[in-house]
Amino acid sequence: MDARFLTLLRRRGLPHIADELAALVRPSIWIRTGAGSASLSPAIGASRIGGTPDFPTVEWPRRNDVPLVFLAQFNLVEVAPHDSEGLLPRAGMLYFFLDEDDDGMPSGLGEGVNRTIFYNVTNDALTRLDRPASHSPRSVYDPCSIYFGQQATLPTWLRYMNLYYEDIHDFNTSEHVQRFPTLRDANPQEREVLKGVLSAFQSDEAVIYYNRLLGCPDEIQHDLSFGPDQDLNWRLLFQLDSVDDARMSWGDCGLLYFLIRQDDLLARDFTRVWLTMQSC
Repeated sequence: MDARFLTLLRRRGLPHIADELAALVRPSIWIRTGAGSASLSPAIGASRIGGTPDFPTVEWPRRNDVPLVFLAQFNLVEVAPHDSEGLLPRAGMLYFFLDEDDDGMPSGLGEGVNRTIFYNVTNDALTRLDRPASHSPRSVYDPCSIYFGQQATLPTWLRYMNLYYEDIHDFNTSEHVQRFPTLRDANPQEREVLKGVLSAFQSDEAVIYYNRLLGCPDEIQHDLSFGPDQDLNWRLLFQLDSVDDARMSWGDCGLLYFLIRQDDLLARDFTRVWLTMQSC
């Protein structure tokens, strides 16, 4: 969608808008899950969603002395060929854990409640941990093998521009549009051309994978472009869908979003990742 989208904008007479919007296109790493099963026994160190983690220590991560719920692990050697920006470490293991409440939902959102952990280790340093005895069966998701690929993404506010901006007043006052002078100053005809190009690409996408690393988030409710503190320094690190294969559900067909500051991502610091959830 990145090169084709920008090329079509130029062909339709909007090269100035294409040049400015190019910075909004963000590569992502899509994640497709295979069939989940409680009996599935993936190789030690293999990337997966669900199951129990392969960890370099025998201590299950906890919060307030309560074991967290394991969501996913990524072997970054497997991820690296699909990370065109080189934003993630090229090796090591990246883990995501959740502090669940009694209903299986995040007990708290924001920073410091849930855990994202990076270890720069190889597979021979890993041991598969047993499920904590205090975990209910619901707190262990069926392990799913996963496959990676590349997909360019655009911000939700731009992809669904024809829905976000129903009249010119809304368009002109948008905090997003104000950041892009050629978009802000586009005449009605140019806006219609842009909407047409965006609509064409929306209908042309054969598959959209809502599990992804990096890229732009697929917001369901409110905009996440500015992170929790109205700062454009935030990036999507991991977006986790309600995964039927793993018996994993977040509200009503919801998504979990793990956000990270751009500076922290470049510094390989995953200690301040911020979690939020949205659902229908």
